Amino acid sequence: GSADNLWVTYPQGRKVFVKKISSPATSSADVGAGWEIDVDPNIGKRSSLVATDKELFVFTRTSRNKAGNLRFFRYDHDGELLESGFVEQMEIGNIRVGASLNAEGQPVVVVWKGENDQASLSYYTWNGTSFVRPEKSLIWDLSDGRRCDRGERTREFSFVVTDDNTLHVVWSCTRKQVMHASKPLSGEKTRWHYEELVRNRAQREYDFTPMLTAHGNTVHAFVTLD
Repeated sequence: GSADNLWVTYPQGRKVFVKKISSPATSSADVGAGWEIDVDPNIGKRSSLVATDKELFVFTRTSRNKAGNLRFFRYDHDGELLESGFVEQMEIGNIRVGASLNAEGQPVVVVWKGENDQASLSYYTWNGTSFVRPEKSLIWDLSDGRRCDRGERTREFSFVVTDDNTLHVVWSCTRKQVMHASKPLSGEKTRWHYEELVRNRAQREYDFTPMLTAHGNTVHAFVTLD
C-alpha cells in the first residue's frame, strides 16, 4: 500500500492481474477493475508486488522456459506501464521469488533457484534504473558448507528489511533445521551473519514454513513444527 491505496496481484487461469483498492476497502465499490500483466499465457504463475511512494513493481516468471526468468513490470499508481524488463535473465527454470522494500523505500527481490541438484538463495536491489546483484548478495548455496538439502525444501524462505536497513532471511535448510542470516544493506561488502534458528526432530517434507515480520528494528520469526 501507499497513501490511501492498496494493490494486489493474483493469478487467474493462465493470466496475472493487478487491482487497485481504495483504503479502507469497506465495500466492493472500493475495488478497481484492475489490469492484466502482459506475460507468457502458457503457464499459471505466481507474482509478487511492492508499492513505492510513486510506483508499483510486479515480479513474475515469464514461462517455464529457462530463458524467461525473472521479469519485472513497473507501473505508476494508476496502472500505466512505465517499463518492463528482467531482474535477471537466468538460465534456470525452477525459481521462487519474493519482494519487499528497503529502508529507503526501494525494491529488494530475493530469489531461490533450484535445478539439477543445485540450489541457492540471493538478493537483488533496484538502483533507480535497473536491478543489480550487489557484492555479497549470495545468501547461501550448496557449496558454502551449510549443508542444506539439495531438494525443493529449501525454497521455503521468508525475509524482511528492518528500519536500520538490515536484511533478515530465514529458510528451511534440512528436515531438522531452519537457518537465519542477516546483513546491513548499506554496506555491500559487509559479511553475512548466520545462526541456527531451529533444530527439531525430523520433519516430513515441507513441514517447516519459516515466516518473518518486523516492527522497527525488532524481527519476529514464526516457524511451523510437525
